[in-house]
Amino acid sequence: KETDSEAMWAKDKVSEQIDDKLSLKWFLKAAEMGHIHSQKRVAGLHYTEGLGVRPNAASSFKWRLRAANQGDGESQYIVAMAYMKGKGVLEDFVESYRWFNIASVTVEAMQEENRTLIVSREGSPQPDTVSESIYDFQIKNQRLMEEISEKSRKRSAKRGVRYKPLPPISVLAT
Repeated sequence: KETDSEAMWAKDKVSEQIDDKLSLKWFLKAAEMGHIHSQKRVAGLHYTEGLGVRPNAASSFKWRLRAANQGDGESQYIVAMAYMKGKGVLEDFVESYRWFNIASVTVEAMQEENRTLIVSREGSPQPDTVSESIYDFQIKNQRLMEEISEKSRKRSAKRGVRYKPLPPISVLAT
């Protein structure tokens, strides 16, 4: 099944250069077979952008939801935004919140997997070195934010405006 959808994906990459409607036809076939990239393509370029078909937010949402249900982090985020804005689906903040949580878990897992890949490569920075770099960055960022906050406080005092500082950014221990 996966091989068939991949073949349709490849065939469509050729047909997209010829005709937008033909492109949609082949992407739809692959999308219906569960090919995530095709589902995203149908949702994005075809039903959102109007390539070969009139834009249709509900159809775009339908295809994004199918990709999201298969674990695509980008689609999960877009589904959450659609629920939040009521675009292609009824506005539903509970569903939006749920999909934002799902997307964050998916993306976090992908980030961890990519960090593991980087560390496993020969000559790559090791976790201790990376942690030290992140810590140094956080310290510099904290100092910069304090400096900006102090400048804002002084400007506010000159104008006679009450200044309410933002809470400090905590530096994470490594």
